[in-house]
Amino acid sequence: MTALNHFLGAAIASALATGMYFFTAMVTEKLGATPLPDGATLAAKLTALVRAALLAVSAGATMIFGIIALGLFLLALQQTGLALWQRGSGGNRGAIG
Repeated sequence: MTALNHFLGAAIASALATGMYFFTAMVTEKLGATPLPDGATLAAKLTALVRAALLAVSAGATMIFGIIALGLFLLALQQTGLALWQRGSGGNRGAIG
């Protein structure tokens, strides 16, 4: 795998994370505008449970894609830095002098 592949993967993962962030924000706004049913009925409890699960899953997916994007970006930087360091030192890893 090349650094270019990692940069491309980071761009895709960050686009997915951004999309999931906006989806989570939209769902939060829509659910916040809709009141929960009154009472301690089963329907009211299930509604609250489904809302919480939906927000948790979308926030978790946002976080996962964001962390993947960051990791791929840092891996690409590491590979690029190592390639430049090896090219500058003539391929002698760890040689002193």
